[in-house]
Amino acid sequence: MELGDLEEVCMQLITFAGVTKSAYVEAMAARRAGNKDKALDLLKEGKESFAQCHKIHQQMFTKDFKIEKPMQNILLMHAEDQMMACETIYILATELMESYARIENLENKR
Repeated sequence: MELGDLEEVCMQLITFAGVTKSAYVEAMAARRAGNKDKALDLLKEGKESFAQCHKIHQQMFTKDFKIEKPMQNILLMHAEDQMMACETIYILATELMESYARIENLENKR
């Protein structure tokens, strides 16, 4: 993937992070509704889009971007913040999914 200007790269990161977060949130909802397979598929989808975030992020370090406007710095911070939020949501999603599994097991023992 060829990296364009800083704004374009940041928007790519933000876009992939949005896709990732949506997949994780949908996974939690699917698991809460009892659809374990769909939830696992959505987690996998989220991890794949998050891998794209990491790929772009790593490539950013090989390119010498010149931050010329304050807005570029803010956009970069926002993009990286969105990536960090993805990691947090993934942790929460996997924990919640495990909790739903435990609840189902307890309900099935009655």
